[in-house]
Amino acid sequence: MRYCPSVFCSNTNCRLYSGGLWLPYPNLPKTKSDPMPWPTDVWRALILCPECKQVHIRTKADIRWYARTDEDCEGYRLYAGWFCARFQCAVSGCGTPVELHVAMGADTTTQEVDSLLRSGNVEGTLPCGHSFVPPRPGRCKVVRESYQQPIRSYSQ
Repeated sequence: MRYCPSVFCSNTNCRLYSGGLWLPYPNLPKTKSDPMPWPTDVWRALILCPECKQVHIRTKADIRWYARTDEDCEGYRLYAGWFCARFQCAVSGCGTPVELHVAMGADTTTQEVDSLLRSGNVEGTLPCGHSFVPPRPGRCKVVRESYQQPIRSYSQ
């Protein structure tokens, strides 16, 4: 057994409200310590729910560590890919930098993540307080994240 960090969607109509979304983390611990080694007290990250497409700001209080079989953990890493989309808030006059973490299928391309963000199906509030507005074409850089490091805080 290994312990995997998870976060639940805040949308009560979403499947991940009770199912949870596993987060990337290297060398998953075999024992549950108190406190767990991550995240820090000041950690905050903007995460897009892959089911309902809502953006949520997450903090240490939102992270839950659950025991999973080694097979479950390896299977998840094979079938899920994490991406980080970097862009600026598109509300006129704002321009606050945004890092949005997105879980998709492992075969997803960065172009598909960019298309999703510009599709009009994503909603939620950004750290600057503005509602999500799709980034302008060419203004969003999407990179694939590694399971060898946890999601970094946007406060860093």
